[in-house]
Amino acid sequence: MSMFKRGVLLCLLLSATAGCDRVTKHLAVTTLSGEAAQSYLGDTVRLDFHENAGGFLSAGAHWSPAARAAVFQFGNGLFLIGLMFVAVRFEWSKLAKTGLVMIVAGGLSNLVDRSAV
Repeated sequence: MSMFKRGVLLCLLLSATAGCDRVTKHLAVTTLSGEAAQSYLGDTVRLDFHENAGGFLSAGAHWSPAARAAVFQFGNGLFLIGLMFVAVRFEWSKLAKTGLVMIVAGGLSNLVDRSAV
């Protein structure tokens, strides 16, 4: 497969992953916000709406908006750029590149989330 086709496939995977993340977050906000928890399959699956102003495990939730933006937007952006640099610089397997694209898609979606707040 040509390098161009691989690049197109990886970009499609990136778009699909980030798009699914955005759609599911939108659905959660529009259907679960302000509603009681929903339980399915004998409470095996439970849907409840919570928002997290911080990062992982609410880290930074009580920081000022400027500090959160600096850490979560700028830091995330630098990390993603670093990942892309490493992927281009070194020869990675197809599976590793696919995993990287999914990590980058999640990071880009988080950048969009943080900039919307």
